[in-house]
Amino acid sequence: MVLLQQTKINNVDVSSYVVNWSKDEADGEYLAVLTLKMVRGVLNIVNITPGMTIEIWRGTTTATDLKIFSGYIEKATPEGGAITIQAKDKLWNLVRNEVTTIYDSTGSQAGKISAIFL
Repeated sequence: MVLLQQTKINNVDVSSYVVNWSKDEADGEYLAVLTLKMVRGVLNIVNITPGMTIEIWRGTTTATDLKIFSGYIEKATPEGGAITIQAKDKLWNLVRNEVTTIYDSTGSQAGKISAIFL
């Protein structure tokens, strides 16, 4: 059985440039950190900068059967003929930013549940 794989950076397929990758689960099993090593020639296809999206897919029938990682590039470091990318998954936004909304019990909504879910 052959295991197929697809790697995309900002929706550009860069699978042929991947040397290896590893995914570490940080803070339990919720936040994932990806370390990806690629051939430096990938810079001819996409200019890698922090904040770009990165996805890794894997499968046996097609290369997109199962999403392994989906996140954002945090850092890209050139090392000789290769480039090492550090990425964090999308849940990192919840740790990094405050993602809450406060609903006052006074004012136009007056604490009505129906006003919250509109």
